[in-house]
Amino acid sequence: KLAKEKEVVGIYISGHPLDDYELVLKKYCTKGNLAAFAEIDKGNDFTFKIGGILTSVRHMTTKDGRGWGIFKVEDYEDSFEFTIYRDDYLKFKHHLIPNNYLYIKGNVGYYTNPDGTKRSKLSYGDFTDLRDVLEKQSTKIDVNLRLEEISDELIKQLDAIFSQANGNKKLNFNILDHEGKLNLVMPSKSKQVNISKELLAQLDDLNLDYVLN
Repeated sequence: KLAKEKEVVGIYISGHPLDDYELVLKKYCTKGNLAAFAEIDKGNDFTFKIGGILTSVRHMTTKDGRGWGIFKVEDYEDSFEFTIYRDDYLKFKHHLIPNNYLYIKGNVGYYTNPDGTKRSKLSYGDFTDLRDVLEKQSTKIDVNLRLEEISDELIKQLDAIFSQANGNKKLNFNILDHEGKLNLVMPSKSKQVNISKELLAQLDDLNLDYVLN
Protein backbone atom coordinates (compact mmCIF):
# COMPACT_ATOMS: atom_id res chain seq x y z
CA LYS A 1 0.00 0.00 0.00
CA LEU A 2 2.76 2.43 0.96
CA ALA A 3 4.71 1.56 -2.18
CA LYS A 4 1.64 2.41 -4.28
CA GLU A 5 1.27 5.74 -2.45
CA LYS A 6 4.87 6.62 -3.28
CA GLU A 7 4.43 5.53 -6.90
CA VAL A 8 1.26 7.56 -7.46
CA VAL A 9 1.80 10.65 -5.29
CA GLY A 10 5.56 10.72 -4.91
CA ILE A 11 5.46 10.60 -1.10
CA TYR A 12 4.27 8.26 1.64
CA ILE A 13 0.92 9.42 3.05
CA SER A 14 -0.35 6.99 5.68
CA GLY A 15 3.05 6.34 7.26
CA HIS A 16 6.62 5.43 6.42
CA PRO A 17 7.44 1.78 5.65
CA LEU A 18 10.52 1.94 7.90
CA ASP A 19 8.63 3.04 11.02
CA ASP A 20 8.54 -0.54 12.33
CA TYR A 21 12.33 -0.72 12.07
CA GLU A 22 13.28 2.66 13.53
CA LEU A 23 14.96 1.07 16.55
CA VAL A 24 17.06 -1.22 14.34
CA LEU A 25 18.18 1.70 12.16
CA LYS A 26 19.23 3.70 15.22
CA LYS A 27 21.00 0.95 17.12
CA TYR A 28 22.53 -1.37 14.54
CA CYS A 29 23.30 0.84 11.54
CA THR A 30 26.29 3.06 10.79
CA LYS A 31 25.79 6.58 12.12
CA GLY A 32 23.74 8.46 9.57
CA ASN A 33 22.92 5.21 7.77
CA LEU A 34 22.92 5.99 4.02
CA ALA A 35 24.24 9.49 4.66
CA ALA A 36 27.65 7.86 5.15
CA PHE A 37 27.83 7.36 1.38
CA ALA A 38 27.62 11.10 0.69
CA GLU A 39 31.41 11.19 1.19
CA ILE A 40 32.24 7.99 -0.67
CA ASP A 41 34.39 9.92 -3.19
CA LYS A 42 36.80 11.19 -0.52
CA GLY A 43 38.86 8.03 -0.84
CA ASN A 44 38.70 6.83 2.77
CA ASP A 45 38.09 3.13 3.42
CA PHE A 46 35.19 2.37 5.75
CA THR A 47 32.88 -0.41 6.84
CA PHE A 48 29.14 0.03 6.78
CA LYS A 49 25.97 -1.40 8.26
CA ILE A 50 22.93 0.08 6.60
CA GLY A 51 19.20 -0.59 6.51
CA GLY A 52 16.44 0.48 4.19
CA ILE A 53 14.03 -0.36 1.39
CA LEU A 54 15.08 -1.60 -2.02
CA THR A 55 13.23 0.76 -4.33
CA SER A 56 14.72 -0.44 -7.61
CA VAL A 57 16.76 -3.41 -8.84
CA ARG A 58 18.42 -4.22 -12.16
CA HIS A 59 19.89 -7.65 -12.87
CA MET A 60 22.40 -7.69 -15.73
CA THR A 61 25.00 -9.89 -17.42
CA THR A 62 28.50 -9.04 -18.60
CA LYS A 63 29.77 -9.95 -22.07
CA ASP A 64 31.40 -13.07 -20.67
CA GLY A 65 28.14 -14.21 -19.07
CA ARG A 66 28.71 -13.18 -15.46
CA GLY A 67 25.79 -11.75 -13.54
CA TRP A 68 25.87 -8.44 -11.70
CA GLY A 69 23.35 -5.95 -10.40
CA ILE A 70 22.48 -2.40 -9.46
CA PHE A 71 20.09 -1.75 -6.61
CA LYS A 72 18.88 1.41 -4.90
CA VAL A 73 18.30 1.60 -1.15
CA GLU A 74 16.30 4.35 0.57
CA ASP A 75 15.90 5.29 4.23
CA TYR A 76 14.03 8.21 5.82
CA GLU A 77 16.25 10.94 4.41
CA ASP A 78 18.67 9.54 1.87
CA SER A 79 19.15 7.04 -0.94
CA PHE A 80 22.13 5.40 -2.61
CA GLU A 81 22.58 3.24 -5.68
CA PHE A 82 24.82 0.23 -5.08
CA THR A 83 26.53 -2.10 -7.53
CA ILE A 84 27.25 -5.75 -6.77
CA TYR A 85 29.44 -8.15 -8.79
CA ARG A 86 30.76 -11.67 -9.14
CA ASP A 87 30.68 -13.88 -6.03
CA ASP A 88 28.80 -11.27 -3.96
CA TYR A 89 26.09 -11.13 -6.61
CA LEU A 90 25.75 -14.91 -6.77
CA LYS A 91 25.58 -15.13 -2.99
CA PHE A 92 23.08 -12.36 -2.33
CA LYS A 93 21.05 -11.89 -5.53
CA HIS A 94 18.02 -13.69 -4.03
CA HIS A 95 17.65 -10.71 -1.64
CA LEU A 96 17.48 -8.23 -4.52
CA ILE A 97 13.72 -7.87 -4.84
CA PRO A 98 11.99 -4.47 -5.14
CA ASN A 99 10.34 -3.30 -1.88
CA ASN A 100 12.44 -5.73 0.17
CA TYR A 101 13.51 -4.48 3.62
CA LEU A 102 17.21 -5.17 4.06
CA TYR A 103 20.07 -4.81 6.54
CA ILE A 104 23.39 -4.89 4.70
CA LYS A 105 26.95 -5.16 6.00
CA GLY A 106 29.95 -4.41 3.83
CA ASN A 107 33.11 -2.49 3.14
CA VAL A 108 34.12 0.37 0.88
CA GLY A 109 37.67 0.24 -0.45
CA TYR A 110 39.44 1.99 -3.31
CA TYR A 111 41.76 1.23 -6.17
CA THR A 112 43.85 3.64 -8.21
CA ASN A 113 43.23 4.13 -11.91
CA PRO A 114 46.17 4.50 -14.35
CA ASP A 115 45.59 8.26 -14.36
CA GLY A 116 46.05 8.39 -10.58
CA THR A 117 42.40 8.91 -9.67
CA LYS A 118 40.72 6.69 -7.08
CA ARG A 119 37.60 4.64 -7.65
CA SER A 120 35.46 3.06 -4.95
CA LYS A 121 35.03 -0.68 -4.69
CA LEU A 122 32.27 -2.20 -2.56
CA SER A 123 32.28 -5.67 -1.04
CA TYR A 124 29.45 -7.23 0.92
CA GLY A 125 29.57 -9.35 4.05
CA ASP A 126 25.92 -10.07 4.74
CA PHE A 127 22.34 -9.34 3.68
CA THR A 128 19.61 -9.82 6.29
CA ASP A 129 15.89 -9.14 6.34
CA LEU A 130 15.30 -6.12 8.60
CA ARG A 131 12.64 -8.14 10.44
CA ASP A 132 15.29 -10.57 11.63
CA VAL A 133 17.93 -8.10 12.81
CA LEU A 134 16.80 -7.84 16.44
CA GLU A 135 16.81 -11.61 16.79
CA LYS A 136 20.15 -12.13 15.04
CA GLN A 137 22.16 -9.18 16.34
CA SER A 138 21.07 -9.11 20.00
CA THR A 139 22.36 -11.72 22.45
CA LYS A 140 20.90 -10.27 25.65
CA ILE A 141 18.85 -7.45 27.13
CA ASP A 142 19.76 -5.52 30.28
CA VAL A 143 16.84 -3.83 32.04
CA ASN A 144 17.79 -0.94 34.32
CA LEU A 145 15.59 -0.52 37.40
CA ARG A 146 15.89 2.26 39.98
CA LEU A 147 15.66 0.82 43.48
CA GLU A 148 13.11 3.40 44.60
CA GLU A 149 10.80 2.60 41.66
CA ILE A 150 10.61 -1.17 42.21
CA SER A 151 7.20 -2.30 43.50
CA ASP A 152 5.13 -5.47 43.70
CA GLU A 153 3.02 -4.18 40.80
CA LEU A 154 6.06 -3.55 38.59
CA ILE A 155 7.43 -7.02 39.37
CA LYS A 156 4.10 -8.58 38.36
CA GLN A 157 4.05 -6.60 35.13
CA LEU A 158 7.59 -7.60 34.23
CA ASP A 159 6.92 -11.24 35.04
CA ALA A 160 3.91 -11.22 32.69
CA ILE A 161 5.84 -9.46 29.91
CA PHE A 162 8.87 -11.74 29.99
CA SER A 163 6.76 -14.89 30.37
CA GLN A 164 5.01 -14.05 27.10
CA ALA A 165 8.33 -13.32 25.39
CA ASN A 166 9.93 -16.71 26.05
CA GLY A 167 13.04 -17.28 23.92
CA ASN A 168 16.76 -18.00 24.06
CA LYS A 169 18.32 -14.57 24.77
CA LYS A 170 19.79 -13.70 28.15
CA LEU A 171 17.90 -11.37 30.48
CA ASN A 172 19.69 -9.25 33.10
CA PHE A 173 18.41 -6.72 35.61
CA ASN A 174 20.58 -3.82 36.76
CA ILE A 175 19.32 -2.51 40.09
CA LEU A 176 20.45 1.10 40.51
CA ASP A 177 20.63 2.89 43.85
CA HIS A 178 21.89 6.39 43.10
CA GLU A 179 21.61 7.50 46.72
CA GLY A 180 23.87 4.69 47.89
CA LYS A 181 25.85 4.76 44.64
CA LEU A 182 25.30 1.05 44.06
CA ASN A 183 24.70 -0.98 40.89
CA LEU A 184 23.65 -4.59 41.42
CA VAL A 185 23.64 -6.85 38.35
CA MET A 186 21.11 -9.69 38.60
CA PRO A 187 21.02 -12.20 35.71
CA SER A 188 17.69 -13.98 35.44
CA LYS A 189 18.11 -17.68 36.19
CA SER A 190 14.56 -18.67 35.30
CA LYS A 191 13.82 -16.74 32.12
CA GLN A 192 15.29 -16.21 28.66
CA VAL A 193 13.49 -14.06 26.13
CA ASN A 194 12.87 -13.44 22.47
CA ILE A 195 13.97 -9.88 21.73
CA SER A 196 11.31 -8.40 19.46
CA LYS A 197 9.80 -5.00 18.74
CA GLU A 198 6.68 -6.12 20.66
CA LEU A 199 8.73 -6.80 23.79
CA LEU A 200 10.58 -3.50 23.52
CA ALA A 201 7.31 -1.62 22.98
CA GLN A 202 5.96 -3.06 26.23
CA LEU A 203 9.06 -1.95 28.11
CA ASP A 204 8.75 1.49 26.52
CA ASP A 205 5.14 1.68 27.74
CA LEU A 206 6.45 1.23 31.29
CA ASN A 207 9.08 3.94 30.66
CA LEU A 208 11.86 1.49 31.48
CA ASP A 209 15.46 1.95 30.41
CA TYR A 210 17.08 -1.05 28.70
CA VAL A 211 20.23 -1.87 26.75
CA LEU A 212 20.55 -4.40 23.94
CA ASN A 213 23.84 -6.22 23.50
